Amino acid sequence: MVDFVHVGLPKAASTWLQDVFFHDHPELAVLGSRKGDGELHVPFTREIRRLVVGGDLSADVGAFAATVRELAQRLRERRSAAGHTIRVTGISSEVLSGRWPTGENSRFLAGALRQAFPAAKIVLILREQRSALESTYKEFVRLGGTGSFRRFLLDPVNVHGFVHDDRPRHSHTIEFFKYSRLIALYRELFGRDRVHVDAMERLRDDPDAFAARLSTFLGVGAHTPARTRANPQLSPAALLLLRALNHGCSTPYHHRYGPMPLTALLLPFARRRMHDGEALRANRWLLRRRVSSRLQHRLADAVLPVADRWLLRHLPGAGRFRFDRLPTELQRFLVGEYAADNRALAAMVDLDLGGLGYAG
Repeated sequence: MVDFVHVGLPKAASTWLQDVFFHDHPELAVLGSRKGDGELHVPFTREIRRLVVGGDLSADVGAFAATVRELAQRLRERRSAAGHTIRVTGISSEVLSGRWPTGENSRFLAGALRQAFPAAKIVLILREQRSALESTYKEFVRLGGTGSFRRFLLDPVNVHGFVHDDRPRHSHTIEFFKYSRLIALYRELFGRDRVHVDAMERLRDDPDAFAARLSTFLGVGAHTPARTRANPQLSPAALLLLRALNHGCSTPYHHRYGPMPLTALLLPFARRRMHDGEALRANRWLLRRRVSSRLQHRLADAVLPVADRWLLRHLPGAGRFRFDRLPTELQRFLVGEYAADNRALAAMVDLDLGGLGYAG
């Protein structure tokens, strides 16, 4: 029932694939899109989160596989009833490559997918590492982060430690974007011919050719994707403002323990509007965090995008988020690390990495 799995990498066109290509293709039924199918998307996301966070300590791979197959069957039936001729069913998630932003549990997840769907094909889309780091840092700010770009890369609080204690620049976030090990792992588990690797840069340069290669691999007819962007980033000025506002908010990704004045102003209204019952209203600490998280989410996903369209995108501020503004020594270290990995990667994939701008 699950013919392929899109193992999404951070900020590598996963939302575009889910909401544009997979969702609009008339021969595909793919769990993972937030467009429509919300009744199925919520339980699917819950199962993915349980698998990714649980890892090999608490995850029940058999139960995960059974639930996902049942959801996929329901989606296939729903799309067939709507007039589509479904030939291929799949799942897509941007955290199946490992818990964001460090790739935690990536090896376990590959094995779990092999156990759950042994005959599935695998789709992996790469993104040039320097660009990926910039975009991942912007996502870090959008989800409540306040640290600088350099701190995001190297601070153990943000990156959950280092690969080796005696190599203090090898953080898990930096190591996550060394793709060769992940590609080698999936080829070992599923077979070389069942792993499709492409680059986001080729999608940018020629969306039709990108879609044609993917359609051929999946065994469905050609489909011309809509010319639309998915999940656009805030402007640099809006991100600077959001990073300042994040100091007063607590989110599931970034906990705050100091004063949160905006949250305090909203608490009296929240108590009257909560639908979680008396128990939550009685737990003032949990209520405070939930209100704060919803406030930050509204600022990041509703208020600032509107301000961006009218004013903020015209203001300066790009330098804080660019790779070439990192200290020269750190830039040199990162380029050297990724160049070495890209040389190993080039032997595995049919991509002109140098021509696409990858260090090498």
